[in-house]
Amino acid sequence: MDRLPEECVSKILSCTSPPDACRFSMVSSTLRSAADSDLLWRSFLPSDYCDIVSRALNPLILNSSSYKHLFMLFAIHFS
Repeated sequence: MDRLPEECVSKILSCTSPPDACRFSMVSSTLRSAADSDLLWRSFLPSDYCDIVSRALNPLILNSSSYKHLFMLFAIHFS
């Protein structure tokens, strides 16, 4: 697994679920890096996440420096 590029590992993890991606992050540094990547967490967001953010009552709350953080905000506020 350490020989695969991070983008490939992130693509593989995107076929799992967010909780599984977090679990995989504890297995190795390669999986941890892939599990923290924006590429992975963007794949877990709804396809219309930009529209949702633009309609939010307080879009500044959803202003995030990472897609993982944005996913967590979606999970808290929109579940």
